[in-house]
Amino acid sequence: MNTFGVNAIARYLVSARSTAGIREAFAWAKQKGLRAIALGRGSNVLFIGDIEGLVVHIASRGLVVSHKSETRAIVQVSAGEPWQGIVDWACKNGYGGIENLSCIPGSAGGAAVQ
Repeated sequence: MNTFGVNAIARYLVSARSTAGIREAFAWAKQKGLRAIALGRGSNVLFIGDIEGLVVHIASRGLVVSHKSETRAIVQVSAGEPWQGIVDWACKNGYGGIENLSCIPGSAGGAAVQ
């Protein structure tokens, strides 16, 4: 689950498909006294060994236009949505301005950090 292909194994792994699932996973780790890390598509991490705690794979998907005018749109995107798919969707639907962010690997949650 990382683009470098490093053979690292997590002691615990959960794939969370909703905000509630993500919160529940981190709460579980805290209750057990485990370190927890979030992982999207694994394009901005380099594992150097196994992970003793919990890896929360952010797998939430969804894209909703919450406001639209003639010149712009506000789009809410789930953190697990593949970034390139968002760029492609925006261009296909005439929402310019994001096309220069094409070919960035990862997901929407990681793109915000970049």
